Amino acid sequence: LCSCSGTQGRAFLFRTPVATASDLRLRNYLHLAQGAPETAFRLFIFDLHLRAVIIKAMAVLETELQILLGVIQTDKRFVSLGTLRKKVFNRPIEKRQKIAEALGCNNSKELAAVLLQFNEVRNLSAHHSRLWNRKLHFSIPKRIAQQVALNCGKPVSNNSAAACLGAIKLILNCCPSYLDIDEELETLLSSSPLNRSFLLMNMGFAMS
Repeated sequence: LCSCSGTQGRAFLFRTPVATASDLRLRNYLHLAQGAPETAFRLFIFDLHLRAVIIKAMAVLETELQILLGVIQTDKRFVSLGTLRKKVFNRPIEKRQKIAEALGCNNSKELAAVLLQFNEVRNLSAHHSRLWNRKLHFSIPKRIAQQVALNCGKPVSNNSAAACLGAIKLILNCCPSYLDIDEELETLLSSSPLNRSFLLMNMGFAMS
């Protein structure tokens, strides 16, 4: 599972860990690492940084939703993604349609499905739950999953991390250019000592 390629540049993300099979952080990774604690720890670190990318992307999205809804967060008022998602669908249909189109969706039904999955991955990421190879409960609409391709390719399934990242790319393309999801993912993949194909396949990307 390990590979020496791509360990230059930002390899500091993956410093050689000191890990044992009894380390509780590794309990969700050991079986994929064939019982090797060091490899399991590297999977844990990869997932940790992937979740950080998700949190950054959600920060951009939440800001755009606040602007579109006219609900600006202040030091005294916290507005969660879940709250913003509900506020979108309390708006009249014409307003919902405008918000959907502003974020790259064809209609409010597509936007609802995207935000539902985003809410799931945001919560998984914020609460430190395994994400990279998880089959999510909610799915990205088929049109978005199949039409919006990352540089790494298209997803095999609509409820994978790959499909989620593609939908994030769609939304970010409609926002100010604070974050490039392809660049973020490539940095993470090229920094990891783990096999690139192994990581991408388990994230749900179609392998040629």
